[in-house]
Amino acid sequence: ICNEIDRNCCADQDPCTFPSFNVRDFAVLDTTSIWAATAAGLAEYLFSDSTWKAQLVGGDVTDARSVESFSGSVFVATPGARGVFRWNPDLERWVDASEGLRPGQSLGDLVRLVVSNGTLYVCCGYGLFQWNGSAWFGTGLEDAAVRSVTAFDSPGFNLYAVTDRGLRGRRDGRFAGPGHGRGLERDGRLAVHRLLDPGLLLGLEQRVVLERVPGLVA
Repeated sequence: ICNEIDRNCCADQDPCTFPSFNVRDFAVLDTTSIWAATAAGLAEYLFSDSTWKAQLVGGDVTDARSVESFSGSVFVATPGARGVFRWNPDLERWVDASEGLRPGQSLGDLVRLVVSNGTLYVCCGYGLFQWNGSAWFGTGLEDAAVRSVTAFDSPGFNLYAVTDRGLRGRRDGRFAGPGHGRGLERDGRLAVHRLLDPGLLLGLEQRVVLERVPGLVA
């Protein structure tokens, strides 16, 4: 527990070395530690000695928005340009992990790291990118601000992304193309207008009535 009331993370330290109680995200690294992304940087909780330690060395990680554990490493994302870093435990510092991202463009305040179906993604203000072990590469969605993503094995759409232009689906490596999924249009966007279809609304109303009848009779 670490907040302004339960200051267990501070131990006997004054001032407290926990970077900030404004925590944006957290991640668990195997069975060794917990990482917290705060408005003032990263903190690591070691299970071995039950202590929190600020990890601020290297990189501009003072405005951490998202943190994720992937393949034995810890990644952090910040809103600035080339704002993704990886923790190097041997050097005990953050090292640049933004190769492949646009060098002069901010990732945005809503930047987010997501691990889904064994893959690490960064969702940012100008698209969705996938980590290949040494660099980021485009997923085919570089025309929208991406908020979140989910990947899974499916014969239809195998990747869904939440964007500022709606829910997008990818099939056969492309976000644009024939739509083969319930509620998705030909370009892979969510067909929200179908929710206003009179036939669908009537069906929903009938189902609600039928489900309420037994309760009223009882």
